[in-house]
Amino acid sequence: MRRSRDFYDRQYLSEIYADGKYHGGDRVSWVQSLIKERFPAEPMILEIGPGRGHLQPLGNGYVGCDISIEAGRHFQKPFVCGTAEALPFDDQSFDLVISFTVLEHIIQPEVALTEMDRVLKKGGILCLDVAWRVPPWRPLGLEVRPYQNLNGHERVLKFCLPALNFLWTKAIFRLGARLLREVRFLFSNTANSLAFIPITPNWEEFLLPDSDAAASIDNHACALWLHSRGFQSSLTSTVAKRVFLRCGPLLMVKA
Repeated sequence: MRRSRDFYDRQYLSEIYADGKYHGGDRVSWVQSLIKERFPAEPMILEIGPGRGHLQPLGNGYVGCDISIEAGRHFQKPFVCGTAEALPFDDQSFDLVISFTVLEHIIQPEVALTEMDRVLKKGGILCLDVAWRVPPWRPLGLEVRPYQNLNGHERVLKFCLPALNFLWTKAIFRLGARLLREVRFLFSNTANSLAFIPITPNWEEFLLPDSDAAASIDNHACALWLHSRGFQSSLTSTVAKRVFLRCGPLLMVKA
């Protein structure tokens, strides 16, 4: 935990990490539209991993929570330094819980999801967007490191990246895993644990987006896990919708 905290403290002292290309602009407008549509009164909002606070304009009920104390320098709205695995808030404190590009950076993503469930009110909305299915070689930074700086194994892997990243190659393997999960879910109606691939994160240097990722998570597995705990969504309401679920935000309502 200390290594990751130190890494993110260093990143927020620079001007590159979480600079707003993903969180800012359209994201603010999109979430504002969601709030206007779903909440008759101003909601209490928690953003987990808020980076440089680009979503602060969402309302007076906004609170940001980040593992890095340095992230708090960018806040005018309430900010709490804490971890997603042990959120420092009471049960059912928030109407809307938001987390963008954070879950894949957590060693224990299932624990973090359990905490999000705990602090969200019944009838509240979980807005979860993740860099889904981060390739396990991403911490090596092969996309940006030259061949001469790689060992033999890394050179072979870098050479194979075009094939490994090919859309249909990934889809074939993903479809089989999703169908198997659906069969298990059909007979048990539970997802006892969140299926994900652990990754050894690069907490020494920031090479490229998600080189600090700690987990590769399929949004299908995440949706099943949430459904099994009473969350509902029109985006994932049927087997077909879940099996062919594309990348993007998960909007789940807590029953």
